[in-house]
Amino acid sequence: VEETYGFPFPPYPLQKALMSRVYATLERGGVGIFESPTGTGKTLSLLCPTLAWLRRRERSLLSEAAAPANNELEVEEDWAREHQRGLADTIADSLLRRRRERRIAREQRLAKSAALTSDGKVHKAKIQRTAP
Repeated sequence: VEETYGFPFPPYPLQKALMSRVYATLERGGVGIFESPTGTGKTLSLLCPTLAWLRRRERSLLSEAAAPANNELEVEEDWAREHQRGLADTIADSLLRRRRERRIAREQRLAKSAALTSDGKVHKAKIQRTAP
């Protein structure tokens, strides 16, 4: 399956090439300088692979951030290192779950506010349009 990084439309070859180079640069951890002619969809071609990379890396980044630094706590036993990694993974999972719950609550509040009239009463026609 060809990777489109969540691009909302069928990407043109130029956009596919740009997205794959952006993603590769993020994976490599380097600096990228990209150019493309006007009207070629640079904004989406940069945002889509960047957000895809962040989504894929979010858990590991949170886990790394939750783990104690090497000089913070010296552990020589394999079981203790494994325990630290497991604890960091648990913390990362918890943070992701809370972020997801907050995002869902925010989306529900937005949908509810979209269903209110200017005087604060519920507009039934709007509720029907915003209902999932």
